[in-house]
Amino acid sequence: GVNVVEIINDGAKAVVGPLAIATTTLPAGVVGTPYSQTLTSTGGTGAKTWTKTGTLPAGLTLSPAGVLAGTPTAAGTPSITFKVTDSATPAVEVTKAIVVTVTT
Repeated sequence: GVNVVEIINDGAKAVVGPLAIATTTLPAGVVGTPYSQTLTSTGGTGAKTWTKTGTLPAGLTLSPAGVLAGTPTAAGTPSITFKVTDSATPAVEVTKAIVVTVTT
């Protein structure tokens, strides 16, 4: 009924806030060991697209969905600036620098 719809709408309003990157740190990867971590964001509008600035450790890639995955082939600790963009008009972009550590 009507009450259910109102509750759902209220919930949606409560959840949608300013776009923010929720991920603050990433666990270290190990050379030769498959790695997969998903970056998460909160708030914003519609679908989110992830991009990055900087060079990821060799063997790792970032998908537009925010999945950082692959099998690292070299150790390193680069600081990568991750950017998430929402589907609002105009789109909102938020960036956060996170160190991606790969050990041997």
